[in-house]
Amino acid sequence: MKIYAWLTVVLLTVLTLGASANAQIAAPEEMMCPQVFNPVCGSDQKTYSNDCMARQAGVAIAADGECPVDPNASEPTESGACPPRFAPVCGIDGVTYANSCFAALAGTETKAQGLCDENVCPEEALPVCGRNGRTFLNRCLARKSRVGVAYTGSCDLEKCPDVYAPVCTTDGRTIANACVAEAEGAEVASLGACNTRRCPSVFVPVCGADDVTYGNACEAERAGTRIVAPGDCENVNCRNRFQPVCAANGRTYDNRCLLEADGETMLYAGACAVRKQEQ
Repeated sequence: MKIYAWLTVVLLTVLTLGASANAQIAAPEEMMCPQVFNPVCGSDQKTYSNDCMARQAGVAIAADGECPVDPNASEPTESGACPPRFAPVCGIDGVTYANSCFAALAGTETKAQGLCDENVCPEEALPVCGRNGRTFLNRCLARKSRVGVAYTGSCDLEKCPDVYAPVCTTDGRTIANACVAEAEGAEVASLGACNTRRCPSVFVPVCGADDVTYGNACEAERAGTRIVAPGDCENVNCRNRFQPVCAANGRTYDNRCLLEADGETMLYAGACAVRKQEQ
């Protein structure tokens, strides 16, 4: 009898603990998810901030990262995503948006193509890496600073451009350019070399005899280098090639190399067609 009573007590204890554990398992909608952004794409083609958020919604994870967005989409996805395309439009609210999708996301209609004000750039973050090693919020801000775009996206810290456009860090060091400074974890205090009279902050690259691209003639002279040609060193050799291409701005370039050096987009190979004026 004692053994039977002891087994009964053990069985009741196990059942009680099991019920308590089940009570502590929250329903999916009651899950507490961390406030971190590590996006995943759900099977419903919506982007969720993290895998926990997807599970909370009862959705299976289709892939890591954000769901792909149609590059030509003019309307945002259900998760509020727009394509990273820079084709500015002016909204009826007088605000410039990076493209028509962002205007729709803000709940406004497009009034006209292009910037509302040539002196005011859109606020959307569509980063580009400038040829001076600086990451700009978008292509408009790069052009406003008169800096050509090397490529779309933030500057690759593992492959910074080989250009001397010095910055002065908060610890008093002069570093080749902003990209290199960020790669080293250094905070930029100001543009230009430390403890010297600043050169103009304009980016008009020149190629030095040491095969280094300098931000402008002043920077080359400060380094004691003779200037061999205007522009990036990597583009000097392409100046002698004549393979005309037409840019999106309607201008004909001698070759694609020169077009890309100006940060323009190529429409097609060959010179731009000249429209006949209406009689």
